[in-house]
Amino acid sequence: MELTARDELEGGAARQSRPSSNLAQRLAAALARRRDDLPKWLLAITLVAVAAGALFIGLDAAAARAFGGNSDGATVVLEGVAIRHGHLLLGGWDLSFDSFWGIDAVIYAVVSLLLGLRRDLLDVVPALLALGVIAVAVLTCWRGRRFQVAGIAALVVVAVLGLPSPVLAFFLLQGPWHVGTALWCTVAFVALRRRRFDAGWGVAVVFLVVATLSDLSTIAIGLLPCAVVGVLAMARYRSIRGGLSTLAAPVIAVLLALGIRAATVPIGTFSIAHGVTKAHSSRYPANVGLVVRWGAGLLGVGKIPVSPASALGPYELLGTGHVQRGFHVLVLAVVVASLLFAVASLGLGVATGRHLTGLSPSRSHLNDLLLLGSAGSAGLFVVLCPNGNGDYARYLTPAVVLGAVLAASVVAHLSTLLTSERAVNVVLVLALALTAVGVVGYHRELGRPDAPQSAVALGSFLEAHDLTSGVGDYWSSSIVTVVTNGEVAVRPVIPDRTKILVRYGRQSAASWYAAVRFSFLVFDLDRPWRDVNAVTGIGTFGKPAEQYSVGSYVVLVYPAGISVSPAGYTRA
Repeated sequence: MELTARDELEGGAARQSRPSSNLAQRLAAALARRRDDLPKWLLAITLVAVAAGALFIGLDAAAARAFGGNSDGATVVLEGVAIRHGHLLLGGWDLSFDSFWGIDAVIYAVVSLLLGLRRDLLDVVPALLALGVIAVAVLTCWRGRRFQVAGIAALVVVAVLGLPSPVLAFFLLQGPWHVGTALWCTVAFVALRRRRFDAGWGVAVVFLVVATLSDLSTIAIGLLPCAVVGVLAMARYRSIRGGLSTLAAPVIAVLLALGIRAATVPIGTFSIAHGVTKAHSSRYPANVGLVVRWGAGLLGVGKIPVSPASALGPYELLGTGHVQRGFHVLVLAVVVASLLFAVASLGLGVATGRHLTGLSPSRSHLNDLLLLGSAGSAGLFVVLCPNGNGDYARYLTPAVVLGAVLAASVVAHLSTLLTSERAVNVVLVLALALTAVGVVGYHRELGRPDAPQSAVALGSFLEAHDLTSGVGDYWSSSIVTVVTNGEVAVRPVIPDRTKILVRYGRQSAASWYAAVRFSFLVFDLDRPWRDVNAVTGIGTFGKPAEQYSVGSYVVLVYPAGISVSPAGYTRA
């Protein structure tokens, strides 16, 4: 009996130690696999870093060639510099509905910590935002898929956004033209894909709140798409729970945004100017046609008539070779086919409650959000484009950005349906060959000089004559401040109802004018703006001591100094 008891005790101890032994063996095997996979991971990380660096260099170069900058973009640069210096709420600033306070301005603040206030910011930050969209798309498509499939998806989004057509580069890389807003909304869409009230849902709400506070186009490209897709998900899954988290996210985001705005106004934050240019309803049919035509133009098939200005690059006049034109036609075909695929998938899901073969519920939900976001951008363009000025194609830029991410997702899904490894490899090789064609044409386009910027010559003249603080028309103001790296500060003014030049109460800060003596007034004869000229200048400040001409600019000099009230005035 003793031996039997001892045997049982030893047997029990062996059984108890076996799980820990098995666990140790599994851990050892896992570590061995990790060691074996380490070279592969290091190679993958190196390739990704090299690809990201090359993309950034190309996008930064394209930004410099696409657009010379203007005061719209420069104002957001100055917002970022102010945030970097601790003015987090931008108290005393008067901005428009698209202040980009929590989007582009935050990126400018971070980058300016490294670079300071430099002209380079006008190119670097737009390139970083475009690279951010590409990174989010690649990571989303990569998750849970084979390396080859992820590579195909990555090449799709790179072909659209990493090798943009000259027209798309003009809009994508110009600065705060809603690309950052599209990125924030894309992050929110990705975070909502699981349709659960989890940490991802919280991330989505935060990004939607920040985007809403910073750019009201978020309503069209972020909030409404989430609400609509939430309702459609309820229909697809025949359950309120199926879309409740997606529907709740924009509702909570709006409530939080309103609450934050109400809480920050009393303690001092930026003011939002009233009035926005809109299209008359009779214009809507024509704008629908422009969605198709200018949408194709953004993807390199056709041109968009941007308004003439010295700061614009000649992209609308740029001719492309037959091979490059074929590349853009194929890219357009892939994006359009992906949009149609997403429409069919959404329609089938709502009608039957089923998903397409191999398409998981989370990826299907993300595709729906991207599709509705693109549609929201197109709808925003239809409502806000008042005429045929191609500059308004900026409202279509988010549609292209979200459409590119959707195209990568759809192509990745279709690639997973290929049962043969060989077939997947063939598609990958074809995608690589197509991308190589795009790289060759893109490199040729980058061989052109940078877009002209007459404010550089003006800034150099002002610095040389020790004229470092002045006022001017809007388009001759903040851009000079940025291109001179802050060495010359020019603040915008506008005639009030009595034709006296006062602070322009939009896109400016009251602190720019308080207790400051300005020494000159500058205005551009080639781009007259709101009657800021010699007549209103002399009527306000008197006869100047000197007058200079710098290209198309006129500089009226007042050595004794002139002052402008910090109280702003805006004429819609």
